[in-house]
Order: sequence, then structure tokens, then C-alpha cells
Amino acid sequence: MLWGDEAETALLAASIVEHGVPRATDGKNSITLLNGGDWNEDEIWVWSPWLDEYVAAISFRVFGKTTWAARFPFAIFALLSVVYLVWLAFRIYRRHEIAITVGVFVSTCVPFLLHARQCRYYGIVVLAQVLFLHGFYGLLSKGFKRGALFIGVALVVQFYCNYIVVPGNVLGLAVGFFLCGRSLKFFFAVSGAVAGLVLFAVPWLLYASPGSQLGTLQLSSVVDILLHYFGLIQFYVFPVSLLFLLLGVRFFGRSTRPEEDDDRKSRMVWFLLGLAVAQVLALGIAPFAYFRYLLPTIPGLCLLGAIGVGILPSVWLRRALVSFLCLTNGVALATGFFLPGSRSFDAPYPLFARSLFYPYEDRLERVVEYLREEGDSSQSVYVSDPSFPLIFYTDMKIVDARYHPISPDDLPDWILSVSPSAADAPATLSLPPKLLKRYEPVVLQVPKTRWGASRPDPIAHVFLTADETEEWVAYRKKEPARD
Repeated sequence: MLWGDEAETALLAASIVEHGVPRATDGKNSITLLNGGDWNEDEIWVWSPWLDEYVAAISFRVFGKTTWAARFPFAIFALLSVVYLVWLAFRIYRRHEIAITVGVFVSTCVPFLLHARQCRYYGIVVLAQVLFLHGFYGLLSKGFKRGALFIGVALVVQFYCNYIVVPGNVLGLAVGFFLCGRSLKFFFAVSGAVAGLVLFAVPWLLYASPGSQLGTLQLSSVVDILLHYFGLIQFYVFPVSLLFLLLGVRFFGRSTRPEEDDDRKSRMVWFLLGLAVAQVLALGIAPFAYFRYLLPTIPGLCLLGAIGVGILPSVWLRRALVSFLCLTNGVALATGFFLPGSRSFDAPYPLFARSLFYPYEDRLERVVEYLREEGDSSQSVYVSDPSFPLIFYTDMKIVDARYHPISPDDLPDWILSVSPSAADAPATLSLPPKLLKRYEPVVLQVPKTRWGASRPDPIAHVFLTADETEEWVAYRKKEPARD
């Protein structure tokens, strides 16, 4: 089932289907994380741009409001990004092996796969990133107008998905200019692309007034966040130390492939390196460190990895290394031993593939099933969490205990001890003594899944249903006594 962030997107999409715009409240339920601080005065959602909500809304209009329809278009965008990247790699390097290798790297990158099937903007952002890379290669090939157009479109699409991924690409353009361009035409092309971004971003900036979000930026823990991102890349995208070793051999060793001395290809490699550094540095001041913000780095890093592996002299050695990189984290462990945190040998992609063949259940599935059987959409649920998935799957009225104390004059039909859909360990609600006579406890046995198990973050995600169960308690309001 959709977890919290996905259900937020899906609920806003359903609102678009009904109202034409993402109205955050319908009088029954409110879609808010900040007690209304994420709406404007017209009760329209303005905390984040709307592109992914409109994409999901189109899918709902065509296929109906289902979990499958919520995720389908984003999975298609992610699939197209892989095909596009393979095509672009071959266009640049004219080697089938590099093109196939980059496709294999992306297609077995478990964090990419986890995010690709989410009802969120992730697949769109990655597809736009490949368009961004295509545009920069166009600049290197003297196709300045088309290159600027591609870059500008990619930046605008990413802006209307999530602003946070845009600064890294803009900084990467500046780095790319100094590393690869330094011509007047190159400068005007890059400037034109950024100007196009600003032009198309202004309407949203004026309407949503997101300036208050700048207050969440921080500088106090930049080093820790950068180290965290470095570790995520090392262990879940491509081993960085191995990448630098391979590319060092390519640039400073004796090339075994004369055709790779082409200036455009070399400059593209330098750009990809500079872009990856710029993207990560730009994330250092963000208030949160989630893998989702690293998604735009995946196409470039996987392309760099394919280029680096391609320098090895033996085809069997290259195939063996690619297989080992895709199937295990052994190389990442061997070359990233100096990074903080304890890690063990693992096989992330085989585990992901195995999980596709087993039905999955956690607390949310069991609780939704029970509420559907024992309750109805006219009832209300009191829980210490936004619980967007409960709204999506039950259509009950969800009352967030964090912002709304229980009113004796309007008691909810259900009180949940803990939220079944919380991404982090939620607060526990206990029934006030004065209400004990008004409610009866209901105890369910639910899988003992760790909190946040449905998140796509590779560190948090749980692939299989938990073997152990635990008691989960809800309180159901008793029917009034009849004479």
C-alpha cells in the first residue's frame, strides 16, 4: 500500500480530479503536515509544486483511484529514463558495451528501483536528469540552441517536482562551463537555460511564496550530511573510490583505446565528475538528508562507472567486475572501509528480486483490512499522525491528535494507540480514564515491522513481511445503550 508521502501525492491528485487544483481540505479530511501551514488562504496546497500531483491525477482519471494507478505513470517515466540513458551513452561513446553496462548499473541500482515504483516525482526527476545530460553534451557538440533548450526544459521540470534538486544542477553548469566551455557561445547557452528556468519559475514563486522554507536551511552539520551522502553513493550507487581509481587510469595511464582520446568524450567525463560533486555539495545545507535528493546523481554516476569499467583490458574481467558490482556490495565494503558505520556483506539486488515473488504485509495492511470490515467511511479515527494512507484507503475522517485534542462533545468512533502508517516511531495514545466506559479495546496481531519499512530509502526499506507479530490496540466507541 502507499506509504505516507505517496498517499499525500495521491490524495492531492484525487483532489485535482475533483476540483481541478490540489485543494488541501474538503471539510472532512485535511492534507497537512503543518496544521494548515502548507496551504494558502484559499486552502490550496503550496508547500511543494504540483507536477507529480497532476501526473497522478491524469492516471486516476484514466484508470481509477487505485494503488496501481497511483504508481504506474512514475514507473513508466523511470523505465524511459533507463532507455534514454542507454541511448545517450551509445550516442556519446559509440560503444555498445558502455551503453549496456550503464543500463545494467541503473537497472540493478536498488534505491533507484525502490524510488521508481513510488507515487512521487522521482521517475520524472531522473528522466529530466538524462535530458539535462543530453543537453550538456549538445553544448559540447556545438549544438548550443538545442543544448540550451534541453537543459532549460530539464531544470523547469525538476523545479516543478522539487526545488531542492535544482541548485546542484545549476552549480554543475557553472562547473561545467569552467571545465569544458569557456567560450562566449557556451556562456550564452548556459545563461539562456538558467534564464529560462527563472522565467518559468517566477509564476510559482509569486503564487506559493515559498521564501519561508529558506529558513529551514542550515550550515551547522554540513560536513556530517556530506559524509552521509558520500556513504550512500559509495554503498548504494557506485563505489566512489573504485570510480576514481578507474578514471585515474583512463586519464593518467596509457589508454588502451585510442578512440577514447576524443576531446568531447573526455570533457563529458570531466563534466560528469564536476556535476556529481556540485550536486552533493548543494545538498549539504538542506535540512534533511534523504536518498531521494541523490536521485539526479544516479544517471551521471552510473555512466561514469560504465566508462571507468570500460578501461579494463579484458572483456571477461570487465564482465566479472560488473556482475560483482551489481549483485553484491563487496567492492563497496572493500573500498569504503574507512567510512563510519558498521556494514556487512550483502546482496541488495538479489534480495529486491526475491521480494517481487512474495506478498507483503505490515501493520497498515492489517489495520486497513480491519477498519474496512468493521467500520465505514462515515466514521472518524483519532490518531497521532497525519495518516494519509488511512484517508486514501478507508475514506474515514482522520483526526490528527497532534493538533486536535479530543472533544467530549464530539468523540471519535475509533482511537488508535499508534499510527499503523507512521514513517517514524509514533507517539502512543492511551485512553483517558474518563473515557474508558465509552470505548472497548480491540487487539490485533500485526507484523512486527520496523517503522518506516515502506520508505524507499535503502537503509530503512524492509523487503519481506516480518516473521514476528505484535499486539496492536485500537479503541472502538461503544454503541449508546438502548432503553
